Amino acid sequence: MNILSKLLDKFFIKQWNIGIARCEIKNLFEEEFKKIKFKWYPVQKINELHADPFILKNTNGQYHILFEKLCKYMGHGKIYAKTLDENLEVISFKELLNFSNHLSYPSVFHEDSITYVIPESSEEGNLYMYEFDYEKIELKNKKILIENESLLDTTIMKHENKYWLFSTKRGPDSNKKLYIHYSENLKGPYKSHKLNPFKNNSFGCRPAGSIFKYLDNYYRPTQNCVEYYGKSIIINKIIRLNTEEFIEEEVFEIMPEHITKKIKGIHTINFHDGLIVIDSLKKIFSPIKQFDIFLNKKMNMK
Repeated sequence: MNILSKLLDKFFIKQWNIGIARCEIKNLFEEEFKKIKFKWYPVQKINELHADPFILKNTNGQYHILFEKLCKYMGHGKIYAKTLDENLEVISFKELLNFSNHLSYPSVFHEDSITYVIPESSEEGNLYMYEFDYEKIELKNKKILIENESLLDTTIMKHENKYWLFSTKRGPDSNKKLYIHYSENLKGPYKSHKLNPFKNNSFGCRPAGSIFKYLDNYYRPTQNCVEYYGKSIIINKIIRLNTEEFIEEEVFEIMPEHITKKIKGIHTINFHDGLIVIDSLKKIFSPIKQFDIFLNKKMNMK
């Protein structure tokens, strides 16, 4: 973006919302983007955004989308659950987690019939893990995984009898330096990889969803933030991961226009039970509302 473009961009509200579609992972690898028909859940309030969706399914055939809900007046996100019926219609909407600091990216991991949720809480300074209660639709059994590290968008995978956490860190390099931690036990303690940080590039570094397996290979969705936050999603194939090294390579890029020409950005993608969820950015020209949000933020900071 040049200086004029950046100035004009200030007059637009940036609003993220969530879309869902019936889709198999192979559709992405076969680049059948246009065949994917998304159902969108519009955000009713212009000063809110819904982002970072992860999807679960309960035994009743219902789905839960865990995501970040942020009110621009308050300036920090909360974790919510949107419950859908078999036809993907919303039947409930519930707050799961609310700190005095920012929360986002409720990354999920399944093991031994338990679903674990690791939300991003970098502003608070610790990394926590919870268990998801499908009956009560709530988070319980809070556990600290890593203390005193402001980790962003932590994504977990199990590989060769170890648990691996992929994150970036809050600060000027939040989009371009990757940190890996590992443990032989899901609940820790976790060690920092001796080669941390990996990469030094805003293209394909910061996590963008759960690591998934396809045709015996593991793939890590990542963000492209080179020009702006949420420009596209990069799918990387993990070539080698152990306590001595980590190697991955780019496989393909998902651009917003691959989904629809109406959106300007994407930065989270997840799959589960034949479904895909993403978030998308739309820009709404509203200088007056932008000024209103700016004033309210200032007032809430006092």
